[in-house]
Order: sequence, then structure tokens, then C-alpha cells
Amino acid sequence: MTVELPQQRRVTPVNSLTKRNISKIFASDAFSFAFCFFMGAAFFIYIYGINILDFTYTDWLLSAGGDLSQHYMGWAFFRQSEWFFPIGLMDRLVYPFKESIVFTDSIPIFALIFKLFSPLLPANFQYFGLYGIMTYALQGGISGLIFKKLSGKFLYAIVGAAFFVFSAVMTYRMYGHTSLASHYIILLCLYFCVFKNERRSALGDISIWGGILSLAASVHMYFVPMAAIFLCFHQLDNWLDGKKLKRICIELVCEAGCLFITMYLLGYFYTGMSKAWDTGGLGHFSANINSMFNPMGMSRFLKDLPTATSGQYEGFAYIGLGMIIGIFEALVCAVGYCKNYKKIFADERIVRKIILSFEIILLFTALSLSHIVTFGNQTLFVYDGLPQFIYTVWNVFRSSGRMMWPVVYMIMFFVICVIMKKCGKKAGLVILAVLLVIQYQDLSPYIRGKGAGFAAKVEWHTNLLSPAWDRLGRDYKHIFYLSGLVNMNPLLKFASDNDMTVNDTYLARKDAVAIYGNIKEELQKIADGNSNPDTIYVFSESLGALSADNMHIYVIDGLTIGLRDKPDYMKSHE
Repeated sequence: MTVELPQQRRVTPVNSLTKRNISKIFASDAFSFAFCFFMGAAFFIYIYGINILDFTYTDWLLSAGGDLSQHYMGWAFFRQSEWFFPIGLMDRLVYPFKESIVFTDSIPIFALIFKLFSPLLPANFQYFGLYGIMTYALQGGISGLIFKKLSGKFLYAIVGAAFFVFSAVMTYRMYGHTSLASHYIILLCLYFCVFKNERRSALGDISIWGGILSLAASVHMYFVPMAAIFLCFHQLDNWLDGKKLKRICIELVCEAGCLFITMYLLGYFYTGMSKAWDTGGLGHFSANINSMFNPMGMSRFLKDLPTATSGQYEGFAYIGLGMIIGIFEALVCAVGYCKNYKKIFADERIVRKIILSFEIILLFTALSLSHIVTFGNQTLFVYDGLPQFIYTVWNVFRSSGRMMWPVVYMIMFFVICVIMKKCGKKAGLVILAVLLVIQYQDLSPYIRGKGAGFAAKVEWHTNLLSPAWDRLGRDYKHIFYLSGLVNMNPLLKFASDNDMTVNDTYLARKDAVAIYGNIKEELQKIADGNSNPDTIYVFSESLGALSADNMHIYVIDGLTIGLRDKPDYMKSHE
């Protein structure tokens, strides 16, 4: 009689299980996203340091002047304003009118979030450092995820993402015009166009694209047409792929509805703002045909190229020396792959995606060049045969050169993908690594120079030094500019610190007709001897002389101001 012994299980060593689990983690898309996300954040800190990440450190924003100071003061006044409906409105910067946080370029989505928590925040609070590091992190994370999904290789994700983190067009905008550096929105559009889930429900598509459009409107209005164009081509691809036209139309209507609701809540359509859109300038702030190869002072190796107008800095789209060389390398790789073209073009979907991609590039290029097409310092031609309403809408986005950004990123994606796919796994990685080194060496002097202006801690000091300002801040409620915007930052900070209003300031868009009409009415009231007792009037000396009989004129810290009454503490400034 034979007795069978039970078969023993093979025990896998714990070390093997651990190694296998670690390998799975490293191979996952989530890990690639996280690694490239933190790589982008680390590069931000390398450039700008950590000081600006301090929420209470506001001196760097006030010291910078220009757009940065405007953005910070917009947030400061929005924070102090009462809540209105639509929720993006405030009444403190162009008092007595209301204006939208959108037109201060203060990153509306962050302004709204932090206003909700305003009672818990310190008096001096800024989120622009946080938004900057998030921008770089998302730039790295999203681009890294795309290359990981395309190649399946973690190293390709790192190298590919590094090109986008080193982006010249993003670096050029960051902390010059912070919200315009939000190029991760473009990458989100590319991601959902490239990785189209055929089984995604209609609600899923609406949530994704409606969310992207709403995000674009909540950051800066110039990203709205960019996202809308990607969406339209995405849905065109769906229709050509057999998706029912009825479903596509329903989705587009719902996605447009998400955008409209967001814009309405933020105050884009507030009464009186319609006049603020007609600003002119289309064709002046355009891109040049040489934009992608014109470093405009950013390249270590290449010389600047001429431009046709002084406003073509808006069309800055330098792609970098490493990527310029990469374009030629990609063309060589593509030509060497000619024998497989028949196989590639036999797949209808690939052909369609290639054609649609080129159409997107051509459309964005045409929009960026505007109706006045230039090359170098020469105007090649002007076309004005389109209906007038097209130029009217186009003029809303008069800085049309910004439409070159999607073109830059799409070309970068194509170059990296072609080298990645056609040069072999190891050879492609080596080529891209070399190009990355060249890219960084080309851009590094500008990058380090720009970061140096923010890494070191600075102190901002107001030039309103007289002790009388403390009493003025307690006794008065309004600052009213009668002639020109002078001494803006100190006076805005003074008004903000003392919970005062101002009647005018620099904004991306404003209803100048209403503001100037209000100034005219106030001048008439002064002439009639009816100036407001709770208002500090700021004006030029010539106007002060004309109004001297109707109010008391003082010169304080270089400013000429007028008061209805005659405070004792102002005697020394008569």
C-alpha cells in the first residue's frame, strides 16, 4: 500500500515579493506622475528659492512693481471686499463701481478659495509662491505621465518631462505675469486628446472638458480659446471615429454651459464690462513667423532676431537650441523610416490623428500671427477680407501671439515621440539626454538670472513716511484720483491697510468711460464746493491750483492732495 504525502507549497522568499512590489511601483503611471511632479517642484525651488513660498512674505510682490504688484493688490482688495453675486465681483478698486477679480489677473480660483478662509489668514498673506510651485509641479507631472503612457518607460518620462519643466515660454511668463505661466492647462488638453477613452461615458467627457474650460476661465481668459480649440478637434475626431453627432452636440452644449456658468460667476459678463473688451491692438501684440527661433535675450548661443512691432514680445515662443536640433534629428529619423510609411498610412486612425494635429498647429499659428503677418521686421501681407464680427471677437484676445504656446508644446511632443519611437530604446534615450543638456545650457543663464531676483529676501518700504498718514488712514474712507495714477503701490497698500477704497487703478480691462465720467462729476462737485468730507483727493499741482478755493491743498511726501476740511495735523504740509 502506497501512501501519498501532501505536496509542499513552494514558498516565495519575502525579498522576491518585496522586489516585485517595488518594481510594480516604479513601473506604474502614478509613480511617474509623482516623480515628475516633484521634479518640477524641485526645479522651481532651484530657480526661485523657498522665500517666496512663505505665505506672509509679501515684500517681494510689492518690490517687483508692475504686473506682480497689481496682481497682489487685486487679491488684497478682493479679500477685503464684501461678497457679491456674481461671486467674483468687488467694489473697492474702482469705487463706486464693481469690477471682477478676473481683470486684476490675480488667479481668480485661488483668490476665491483663500477669500473663504480670509478670517483665519494673517493680515499679510500671498499665494503666488504656492501657485508658482504648483505650476511647475503640474507641468512636470502631466508631461511625465504622457511620455510614460506613450513609451512605457520611466526614464523616458523623466527626460521628456524635463524638457517641459525647462520650458522657455513658461519661464518667460512666470512672475512677469504669473497666471499666464499656467501652461499645464495646455498639457491637460493634450493629454485628453491623445488618450481618448472610447468607453468613457458622456457624463465623463462633459466632466473632463467642462472642468478644463472652467479651470481655464478661473486662471486666465487667454487659456479659454486654447482649451476650446482642443475640445472642438477632440470632438471632431470622435465624430470621424463613429461617435453619434447627437451625443457630440449635447456634450458640446453642456461643456459650453460649464464654461458660461464659471465665467458668469467670476464676473466676466458684469454690466458695464462689455465696453472694456474693445481695446484695440490686434496685430501689434502678435507672433512673428520667426518666433520659435527668436530667443529675445534668453539664449546663451543664438542671437536675437528682429521683430516687426514693439509688442511682439507677446509672441515669444522660443523653443530652445536643444529642441531646434531635435527637430532636425526627428526629421532624419522620420525619413529613415520611409519604408514603413505604407504600413503607417494603412491605419485610418493614425492618418486622421496626424492630419488633425497639423490642422491644430496651423490654426493656432494663424491665430497667433493675426491678420498682419510679419517675418523679421517686414510685414508680408495684411488680410482684411473677413467679416467684421470676426475681427471684433479676435480683438478681445488682442495679444494673439500667446496662441503660439500650444504650437511650441505640440512640436516638442512630436520631436520627443519621433526620437523615442524611431531611434531605438537606448539610442533614443541617449539622444534625448544630450539634447536636454544642450537645452538647459542654452537657457540656464536667463533662468538663473531671473531666479536671482526672487531667491534673495527683500524688504519693501513705502515712501509715505509722514506721521500724518496714520491720522489720514483713520479719518478718511476713500482715495480719489482726479488726474493720472501716481504713486500707485504705496497708495494702494495704504488704502488696503486702512480698509479704504480707490476710484481707479491699473487693470487688464476696465470700463474707462464710466470711470472718467465719475471723475468728471467729482470735478464738478469740487468746483461747486461740494467735495466729499471723507475723501482724500489726489491730483496734479496744476489741478490743485485751480481747486484751491474749494478745498484745502497739501503737499505730503511729494504728493499733492486735497481735503474738504482742514485737519490740525496737516498744517505743516500746507
